Amino acid sequence: MKRIAIILVLLLWCLSKPYVQEQTYNYKRAIELYNEEKYGEAVDYFQKEINSNYENAGYCLCLL
Repeated sequence: MKRIAIILVLLLWCLSKPYVQEQTYNYKRAIELYNEEKYGEAVDYFQKEINSNYENAGYCLCLL
């Protein structure tokens, strides 16, 4: 019973921590250019972000 309680507490603790996206220069710049409707330049910065920080690739690909 004690093991189950510990596992449950650890599981809940892991699920309670939200994933925070890292805001790098390339990603911020790409979002700025995208909002200014400069899509060609934004794509270049999104590609740089994907190549340098693979953890943000999902966010970048969704906006492409």
